[in-house]
Amino acid sequence: MVENFPNNSKLKSDFSKDDITIQNIVTLLLEKKKVQYKFKTNHDPLIQYLHAILHRILSELDLSFLTETIHVIVLELISNFLKAIAKRIYFKEKNLDITNFKDYVDNINKFKAEVLEYWDKYKFNLEEHGYYLIIDFIILEDSFIFYIKNNIKVNIFEKERIEKRLNADVNNPNFYSEIDSTEGGGLGLLLITSLLENCGISKNNFKFEFKPDSTIAILKIPLKLNKPQIETYLKEIIINKIEALPSFPEHIQDLIEKCDSGEVATEYITNKIIKDPALTSQILKLASSAGYITRNKNPNLNLAINLIGLKQLKHLLMIYAAKNVFKNLVDRKFLENIWFESNRIAFFSRKLQKKEELKEVNFIIGILNLIGKLVLSSLDIKEIKKIRRLSQNKINLSDQVLEELEIGISYPEIGAMLAEIWKFPNNVVYGIRYQFKPLQISEDKIDLIYPIYLAKCINEILNQRFSYDFIEYKVLRYFNLLNNYKQFENLVESLKNEFESIYSL
Repeated sequence: MVENFPNNSKLKSDFSKDDITIQNIVTLLLEKKKVQYKFKTNHDPLIQYLHAILHRILSELDLSFLTETIHVIVLELISNFLKAIAKRIYFKEKNLDITNFKDYVDNINKFKAEVLEYWDKYKFNLEEHGYYLIIDFIILEDSFIFYIKNNIKVNIFEKERIEKRLNADVNNPNFYSEIDSTEGGGLGLLLITSLLENCGISKNNFKFEFKPDSTIAILKIPLKLNKPQIETYLKEIIINKIEALPSFPEHIQDLIEKCDSGEVATEYITNKIIKDPALTSQILKLASSAGYITRNKNPNLNLAINLIGLKQLKHLLMIYAAKNVFKNLVDRKFLENIWFESNRIAFFSRKLQKKEELKEVNFIIGILNLIGKLVLSSLDIKEIKKIRRLSQNKINLSDQVLEELEIGISYPEIGAMLAEIWKFPNNVVYGIRYQFKPLQISEDKIDLIYPIYLAKCINEILNQRFSYDFIEYKVLRYFNLLNNYKQFENLVESLKNEFESIYSL
């Protein structure tokens, strides 16, 4: 049975981007009051801003490491409940009986083709069709609970399908061959139970209740939950891999130290670099690249070093050494794509940075933001592939989220660990670690992280893997882009065109 809520619970049926609204929700929850939200459409604004709410409240509960997991799970449940309503609307409009097995089997694929395939464009108002979807949040003494409820009665064959997926064993080697693909095979529910178990939450904390007039999903998050331990098998493999990576060559280390001292003559640096033809070529190439373009498109080495300066040269040496470490560890085409995207992110980040003294740092963070992905790409982790099979065509999970959910450590964290071993500057390490977590940073790092975060978002949008709607609203507000999609669109187009014109030189 669903627990009774306190009498002082409060209904929240109107949501906006306003940070005060989110803070009010968090305050109510921390006061052990119920927060209830009633969806109006299948593309309700809450879906867009749920991540910010979850991050805020889970941080208060010292469970911030669960933010991505819970966000994915709750979004999947909301989506399932909305699609169950859409299914009934569709069957009613076609004068079909959803409780009739023949009608159901004969028409479910048509529903998929005509509705689910166009879900992003398919819109309906719940109340107009006589349906509702409600999500309740409440914090009790020992748990943070979500109740997701709609007013539909699940028919017997739908119920059997749900229960079969909830009880399935994803580790069974025959699992995939035994799952049919009707309505996606229920893989979303399998993904949920797998994700819960991977972060130490029993699947018994997730259940459905089927009522004569409603369906309820209940997700209970224990407040006393141990954070994932770094000593897990997969993490040990990754850490060992990082520690086994080659160190920077002695002459590169010497040059970096000399640049740090600030007392060495340019001629000394030039004579050292010119002995390494590959390094010379890379320095000249980098000096003429998107981030360091000057009026002289083809500077000689001495001029390039003078134009760049020792501080920037140190960064170029770090980039060159990092590239060399990976050149024989991963596929060449994949490596080229990584460096192209990194160069684009670096360029965007540098352009977005408002403070002159941070522009160079943001460029370096951008260039090195994907080094953790290179470490992972050099491994063959079957467990990551398993979770990707579960999520394929079901939820749009980023690589970062997949890695963090499955092995407890994402590529930005791996990149930051590597940057620490290589003794990169603190700001660079911090930027790599928090590049895609703008809500988890300290106030004094906002100017550093927001540009790299937005640069990554824009890169993902250009790759058609992200959208404006998913960008954290605090970052949009910082850049005066909140509620102004047209201005954002113009910014993206401008950065894209400028990068392409310079990068092609």
